[in-house]
Amino acid sequence: MTSKLLVRWGAGLAAVALLAACSNSSSTSPPASSGSPSASSTTDPLGAPNKATGTPITVGMLNLENGPVTFPMVRAGVEAAIAYINDYKGGIGGHPIKLVHCETDSQPATSQRCANQILDQKPAFIFGGADTGAPGAYAVWQRANLAVVGGIPFTPVEQNYKDGFMFGAVAGADNAAGVVYGNQQGAKSGVAVYTSDTQGTRTGNGVQTFMKNLKMSPVSGVPVPPTAADVSAQAATVVTSNPDMVYVTTPVGCASMLKSLNQLGYKGKVFVIDPCTDPKVIAAAGAGANNITWGAPTDLPGATPDGQLYMAILGKYAPSTPPITLTVMAIQEVMNAQTYLSPIADSLTTDSIVAAFTKGTNNPNFAAHPFTCDGKQIPGSISICNGYQHINTYINGKTSSVGDWVNPSSAMGG
Repeated sequence: MTSKLLVRWGAGLAAVALLAACSNSSSTSPPASSGSPSASSTTDPLGAPNKATGTPITVGMLNLENGPVTFPMVRAGVEAAIAYINDYKGGIGGHPIKLVHCETDSQPATSQRCANQILDQKPAFIFGGADTGAPGAYAVWQRANLAVVGGIPFTPVEQNYKDGFMFGAVAGADNAAGVVYGNQQGAKSGVAVYTSDTQGTRTGNGVQTFMKNLKMSPVSGVPVPPTAADVSAQAATVVTSNPDMVYVTTPVGCASMLKSLNQLGYKGKVFVIDPCTDPKVIAAAGAGANNITWGAPTDLPGATPDGQLYMAILGKYAPSTPPITLTVMAIQEVMNAQTYLSPIADSLTTDSIVAAFTKGTNNPNFAAHPFTCDGKQIPGSISICNGYQHINTYINGKTSSVGDWVNPSSAMGG
């Protein structure tokens, strides 16, 4: 595959007003605001324009956008948030962000090639994307002594990068939280449905491990080919084993799996990963989407100033992008960078970036539980600064959160 190197400034799309919300918990030592107070004090959640006019800060990003499983919403979220802070928040300390982006295809060799192309642009740091080939890039980041801010923690390499800071956890902690909740609701046996590629198998095996850590039995896995058009045979395998809960972790084919499980009469608890909650997927799944449950490191749209802000950002700059967790996490990393790096914008180095994010505990985290970058929040994942999850449900056309934040460590061996 030929990688495509794209240089993007924060350009806006047509303005569209959207409604939403998310939480921004308090901190023991709050830094400069990321934008939430202005969202609650003005009619327009975006606040008053404050265009960045200083010297641009170049930031790199890799994202998986070629192949059977892609995550375009992550780049869309990052670009929308960059456009917003460049137009409304004075960028980072008065400097606009210039994003240099490269598309990957899940192969480490492609990610390595992309990383070297990004390196040629002399980035100040890297915004994390969603890239299952990330191990190929992280060797480049390490050699260049570059910090990585945010990202979707898919692989152990990115989860354990010493100069990486991820403000939420998916592909692990979210699934563990779902398993914990299902077990608390009475599930004693379970099946994980997963995509039979490298990342999918890792996720499926992880879900089974979480179930076993909670003494659930029997526990099994059902693999699904990445390009499978018909998943009825795999759904039948699930129904035949009659588990108390099934965890669907297939980002492609999620709708057909949910529909098949429903058509075959499965009556147990159904848990899913975040991509399965895309409104288009829910619509395609029909009755099969009713009563699905999932863990997520960000709040649902609908209640707080941060949520109004991220929905307004999407409405103005990326109106066709669904506000699912991966999108919100992408916006989150840019908003947190603006908050924590603005005070050091004129002396931005890897050391100063590391110091900015490792200072303090329970730091304000855009649209999420507070973060603490001490390397101890998730067992075996030093780069993840926050493991807390909300449990969300979709019932009779309504999405809602169940209770407060959940710590999934009991299922993760912590």
